[in-house]
Amino acid sequence: MHLHFTKIIYMFNSSAWNIPELPE
Repeated sequence: MHLHFTKIIYMFNSSAWNIPELPE
């Protein structure tokens, strides 16, 4: 699903932007 892809993108942005990780 797109959720997995979105999570990878979010994790990448987290690393670059220091955004807190989404809760499971």
